[in-house]
Amino acid sequence: MKHVFLTGVPGVGKTTLVKKVCDAVVSAGVSVSGFYTEEVREQGRRVGFDVVSLTGDRGRLSRVSAQSAAGGRECRVGQYVVDLQSFESLALPLFRDITKENRDVIFDDIVSAVQDCLK
Repeated sequence: MKHVFLTGVPGVGKTTLVKKVCDAVVSAGVSVSGFYTEEVREQGRRVGFDVVSLTGDRGRLSRVSAQSAAGGRECRVGQYVVDLQSFESLALPLFRDITKENRDVIFDDIVSAVQDCLK
């Protein structure tokens, strides 16, 4: 199994690249699974991130907030509160499906600081 890690400062196009590579891989008939993160903007200002599965399902990953995340489990990354319940309900089933089905490529695009909250 090979791994590719893509890093860079915010706004350089990491997620755009992931989406384009995914489209190209799917067009080539390769079996894929996974998700990417997408920023959420309001009035031109970034207010958070959503998790988007490759099947198009979307869930809240984080938002700028002074309030606790749903379910009282809070993890804060800078100005963002991570919604662990929402993330887990969307992303964890994708990982379970990977073990049930033969996938050639798995996309996992998540802000690295958020990974610390999931440990």
